[in-house]
Formats: sequence, C-alpha cells, structure tokens
Amino acid sequence: MKIAKEIYYIVINTFLIALVFLIISHIFIKVYYNIAIPFSYTNLNTNQLQSYSHMSKEDIKDLLNYTWGIGWEYEPWIGFKEKKRSSKFVNVNENGIRLNNINNKVILEDSIWFFGGSTSFGYGVADFETIPAYLEKLSGQKVVNFGRGYYYSAQENLLLTQYLKMGITPKKVIFFDGVNETCDLTTYQANFKLLFEKSQKNYFWDYFEIVKPVIYGYERIKSKIIIKNNKKIDNYNEICKKNGFKLNFSDMIDYNLKERKMICEMYKLDCITFLEPFPYIHVLHKDDNYSENNQKTKNLKEKFKIVKTAFKNNQTISLTNVLQDYPKHAFVDSSHYNSEANEIIAATIVKKIELTK
Repeated sequence: MKIAKEIYYIVINTFLIALVFLIISHIFIKVYYNIAIPFSYTNLNTNQLQSYSHMSKEDIKDLLNYTWGIGWEYEPWIGFKEKKRSSKFVNVNENGIRLNNINNKVILEDSIWFFGGSTSFGYGVADFETIPAYLEKLSGQKVVNFGRGYYYSAQENLLLTQYLKMGITPKKVIFFDGVNETCDLTTYQANFKLLFEKSQKNYFWDYFEIVKPVIYGYERIKSKIIIKNNKKIDNYNEICKKNGFKLNFSDMIDYNLKERKMICEMYKLDCITFLEPFPYIHVLHKDDNYSENNQKTKNLKEKFKIVKTAFKNNQTISLTNVLQDYPKHAFVDSSHYNSEANEIIAATIVKKIELTK
C-alpha cells in the first residue's frame, strides 16, 4: 500500500511539474513573439540601413513591424490576402488593398489597377514610397495597389476577375511580375489542407498540441544550429511535375499570360504586363546572400532565363535595365526595392504607358 501511494504521488507530481513547465513555456513563447520579434526586424546590415537613412530608428522599427509582423488572412478562391492594418507607414484596408498614403481613399472605378507580388505591395517601404504610390504621384491619375506578398501571375489573374465580376471597370490594368513566378500556390497550402480536414470532423484534437511549446522550441533551436544551404534546382520542370502539372515551367507561365490576355480582351481592358528587374542580376545588390558563385544566384539566373523567354513571347514590356545605372545598393532586404528604386521604376512605367497610348 505504501509503495502504491509513493508511485501515485510520483506520477501526480511529475504530471503537475510537466503541466506547469508547458504553461510557462507557452507564456514565454507568446511574450517572445509580442516583444522580441518586432525588434528582430531592425537587425539590418550597413547596406540596408543606407536605404533607411531618411528615417529614425524608431520609425524603421514601426515600418518593418507593420510590414512583416501582421501577416495575412484567408480569402475565398484566391487563398489569402494582406491583413488589414493601420499605422504611421503601412496602411491596408479590409480588402487587402494597400493605401498610397495614410489618408488615401481607394477609388476602384476608372482608376489604374496595379497588380503584383510583394515588390508591388512595397514590403519594407512606406505607403507613399511604393511603386503604385509613385505612379499615382507622377501620372496624376488614381492608382490602386493590389500588390500582395507571394502573389504571381496566376493568382493576380484570379484577383483581377474577382473585382471585374463586381461590375467595376478600371481605366488601365498594370501587372508587375517575374521573380515570384511558380507552378503552384504552395504558400500556406499545407495549413489550409489541415484546417479543411479538421472542419469535417465533429471532434478533432491533435494529441501533439499539448506539447506544442516543446516541439516549437525544439524546431526553433534546430533552425538556429543547423545551417541551411540553398539547394540546387536542377530542373524547374521537375518541380512543376511534383506539384501535379504535366506542363513544364515555361508553358505554365505562358498559359498564365495568355489567360491574362483573354481576360483583358473579354472585358475590353487596357492591360500591360511589365517584367520586373531581378535582384543582383539586373540591380546592384551588395549583400552576401548574392554572389556570382552563390547557389541562390545560380538558381535565380536559371529562373530568369525561363521567365524572360515566356514574357517576351507574350509581348510584355521588360524593365530589367531600368536600374542598371543606379549607383547604390537598391534594396531594403534580400529582394525588395528601396524608395529611390521604386520611384525610378514608377517613372519608367509612366513613360512606357505614354508610348503605348
């Protein structure tokens, strides 16, 4: 009886200690995200800081926290959109549209609609420093920023049609694409799949949720200790095949651009697609994550060869040389242009639009 009681107390005490540990770990992680993560956005190198020389340290922290720290939310059909946010430098309305300044009112009818990925959204720059914002300032016409993180040509086509089906007609539609081109909507798909499975069950509980703080802590430590190398991409066509597509990468891009043309013709829209400059390949990038023999650079060059051909075959306009004479480091991070570079790109787009009239 005494042995049984001792075992009972050992089990109960062990359970309580483990429970307290898990609760404390959970609280620590939540506090860590709320306090430590925002400060990590200001861990900039010398080259990046040069792009923020016109801002104070506190303003940089505020800008980057509201750029990266807010995230995305689910949107039917397309997958996800930029989450609504309101701050000194980054403002997004409930539809995921970024404002061109803090007091900007979005007018969809008879405006220029600007689609693209995170470079169009303007990750790392203020509302008034994005390409669409500069385009509005330089052209004197209303411009709506539909740019969203991770978006590429297929998603942008879907997003365009969603708004066109509302019966709204833009004056002109501009697409700014290239770097994000891919074969599939892989971002968050694993999460969506899991949520879909859970939603079809009367009761669902992931047994590992109870030890989630420990698993998360382990994964974080492992990611810091193990150095990740950029894996060599031997064949983009194989990547498409793994995602279930019979078409090769070049044909996927070609089909997306042809589909775009069909949409624009059907709705009688004036559409222009621009091929954006790639980091390091076309624009000065001094950071160590790009170099001539770096695998990341080799992958990017291989991707550009494929993208360039598909875009050329679909009569798009290349902007790959617009920053070739820009003498400074042109980025706020690994791939997003700084304010000056955005203004140069916008000024070139204005000139190109005038020529295509």
